[in-house]
Amino acid sequence: MTHTHKHWTPELAQKTQNILDRGEKRKSTLVTFIDNALYWIVLFVAIICNLVLSVALVPFLLTLTGGFLAFSLFIISASFGTLFSFIIHGIEKLKPTQHIIATIFIPALALINFAVITLLSNKIIISLHLSTTPHNPLLVGTYYVSGYVLPEIIAHYRGKTGHEGHLLEQNI
Repeated sequence: MTHTHKHWTPELAQKTQNILDRGEKRKSTLVTFIDNALYWIVLFVAIICNLVLSVALVPFLLTLTGGFLAFSLFIISASFGTLFSFIIHGIEKLKPTQHIIATIFIPALALINFAVITLLSNKIIISLHLSTTPHNPLLVGTYYVSGYVLPEIIAHYRGKTGHEGHLLEQNI
């Protein structure tokens, strides 16, 4: 993995990369364990937060329809997705497989979770004879997941095009 910066010479960038690589190789077993544990803890917390958030959004599902529901779910999930993306990108030296798990597994789980919560909300709507029309579970899940993954897509795009501000740019 090569890092470059607009004001750095290629030699200085390579020297810096070599220093970082040596530091990574010298990590103790405890530090490596803590790095990995931190990653899995963040994933676990994200899963739990998605479950809690989906239950907390049941009132939205019981009262909102159409564009209001889509917009509300999108904004709430984009906020949560931004937080999660920020945390994941803050963990240094994630392996590509760890990024794949974080960026695919969590949204897929959220889609399934929101589909189930929507089905349960539909049962509540029907049993309480509410005027709200039952929702399409896949569509509601898509609203949520699209907002959730948008910050990660933007972060990935910014990383590829070099719009990282003061941080070292990562060329993949």
